[in-house]
Amino acid sequence: MGVNDPTALAWVIVTGYLIAAALSARAYMEARRHWVSIVDVDSDEARLVRSMNRFWGLITVLVVVLGVNKQLDLQTLLINNVRRQAYVHGWYGHRRRYQAIVIVCASSFACVGIVLSALWLRRVLRRMVLAIVGTAMLVLFTVVRATSFHYVDKVLARGPFVQLGVLLELGGIVVVILSALLWSHQQRMIDATRLQADEGQVRTPLTAQGLQR
Repeated sequence: MGVNDPTALAWVIVTGYLIAAALSARAYMEARRHWVSIVDVDSDEARLVRSMNRFWGLITVLVVVLGVNKQLDLQTLLINNVRRQAYVHGWYGHRRRYQAIVIVCASSFACVGIVLSALWLRRVLRRMVLAIVGTAMLVLFTVVRATSFHYVDKVLARGPFVQLGVLLELGGIVVVILSALLWSHQQRMIDATRLQADEGQVRTPLTAQGLQR
């Protein structure tokens, strides 16, 4: 199985997937280190960080899979197999209806995924909302593109300079990248604030002891 699209733009998109995966993996490791450091100190915060750690792990795996699929076009194997079965069993003439059902199901799945993720991360939703939205965008775009719906393909191919499909895919990647960068920055700020608070608690008793003397 070779490269599906050797164009420069396709490699730019693949590079974007790799950057998103690397930053998501870094966020995963940072969340894991933070969880380990506070699990015995603040159990409530540790549970929140553990949830974010697991979500970043899921995003990392998903983005890697989507990046590999971008060039190897793995869904085409599935589509070709389904098309052969449609010819064999005589329902190829009704493929548009089935494709529409797939798109509706994919959209519903994406909405359900967003809701479930929001409920799972509700206590840290402000810190994870961009990651949820970016991931949903990429999954939905990939599934819709994989349906090979003729008029959907025509819409995605439109655009004066860059195809709409490319903008949507790159948009999802950029949202994931920005969410990982923003989360890492916010987490460092939280860690710094907590460290300053801990140092202040240490200094206060020492100062009190000095005044007593």
